[in-house]
Amino acid sequence: MVSIYLYFIVSIAFFYLFIYFVHVYKKNRNQHIFNYAVIFLFIFLVCFFDSVPLLATGNLNFAAYGNVISNIFLYCLIFACFRVQLISTDRFFKNNVSLLNIILFLVALISTSFQLIYLDPPKISMLGLTWNLNSITSILIILTTLVYGTYWAIVFGKIAIILRDVFLKRRMYMISANGLLLGLASLFLFQDDMNMTIIGLVMLFVAVISSCIIFLIPEHPKQPVGNLATV
Repeated sequence: MVSIYLYFIVSIAFFYLFIYFVHVYKKNRNQHIFNYAVIFLFIFLVCFFDSVPLLATGNLNFAAYGNVISNIFLYCLIFACFRVQLISTDRFFKNNVSLLNIILFLVALISTSFQLIYLDPPKISMLGLTWNLNSITSILIILTTLVYGTYWAIVFGKIAIILRDVFLKRRMYMISANGLLLGLASLFLFQDDMNMTIIGLVMLFVAVISSCIIFLIPEHPKQPVGNLATV
């Protein structure tokens, strides 16, 4: 079950980033640092509930319900990303964030409802699981994550263009690329094809590595990671 172990490994990596940012937040009480910590917590929970229920019980029905919880946390992740994106200069987002919150909630409600109504146990193979999502749930998750990931990439790409500080510019470009990478990963992760799932997981793993590079390496030799949040 290669994909399940990959989910679990990714969950550990993001849990470490969550703990690290909680530690940084305790030092400077910066709200943006707290928002980053919440994002990493939700990514951890997404991967945790896609792996641990099956690893702990071996029961495919438990795995199916674990995936429902995982997808709920995926929408929570996007909501948390909204809080981070408020630091940007994007007027459209700032003027419409309340409407976007409502749309996200309705999409999550419809997606989760259809998944519970048409819940099937996943298919298992040596490579891992495919989740057997109904078409409505699958389309809503893919469209939401792909569109938002692309939008995130555009916004932070624009920030990178206007920044003069070379270190911050590079980080904004990396954050931009990370958003696009995670959005594209959704195209593969929520298909009923094991090979595509593995591709999506590899993209997710690359996002883990790039996240570590972005957030754990200081911008300047003597500056803490928290300075990133002041952009």
